[in-house]
Amino acid sequence: MNHHWQGFLAALVFFTRLPVSGLYLHSETHHQTLVRNFPLAGLVVGLIGSGVFSLLITVLPLVVTLLLSLLAMVLATGAIHEDGFADMCDGFGGGWDKSQVLDIMKDSRLGSYGVTGLFFLLSLKFVALHQLGAHLIPMVLISAHVVSRVVAGSLVYTCDYVQDDENKKVPSLLLELDKNSLLLMAALAAVVMFWLPLATMLFIAVCLLLFAKLAERYLKRRIGGYTGDCLGGVQQGAEVVFYLLLLAML
Repeated sequence: MNHHWQGFLAALVFFTRLPVSGLYLHSETHHQTLVRNFPLAGLVVGLIGSGVFSLLITVLPLVVTLLLSLLAMVLATGAIHEDGFADMCDGFGGGWDKSQVLDIMKDSRLGSYGVTGLFFLLSLKFVALHQLGAHLIPMVLISAHVVSRVVAGSLVYTCDYVQDDENKKVPSLLLELDKNSLLLMAALAAVVMFWLPLATMLFIAVCLLLFAKLAERYLKRRIGGYTGDCLGGVQQGAEVVFYLLLLAML
């Protein structure tokens, strides 16, 4: 049990800015469970957003409450996934080959592709959630943050980790994911969507599987696999796709 608890804490330390580092005992073994615990970290982030929304909606208008709940989740993660999405937009938008894409994604500066991508990403999140309505938003946030991380985490199972020539000897912390772990992640995704009608849940699942496959093929074709930024970018994309699919169905 302690091993699983430490693996969960490792995911919170790596994927969020929550103050839990004092409880975590650093270990390479725990690092290797990061992806398996990625959706659990998403569950915590979703619960934070859902909690903030549920508390504030009683005293503030929907628009303000929704913005503050989105801000709370960004603060909880330190915008790590939004940063990955922006880097992906810059890298894949401005790079012609693998080396250019990787070099641009390493650059800490934000380019025009990244700014434009973030604008539309955040706008789509806000508008889609607003259209879904206050009664659905708490459960939607929880579900989306788990399911989108399952989609992103699946790339670790289906793709190779990509490093540039400078960092060939630097080991990835995100390489370990076996079939059983992937199935457990998928089971968690199903559990957090239990509140949806069965037909809606199956439709969303099929569409997100297709999204994951398209992301996999695109990344393999452009750079031969995934990077940490790619996982963040795909997570953000899957989150928005989840909102849009739910909006279309409901």
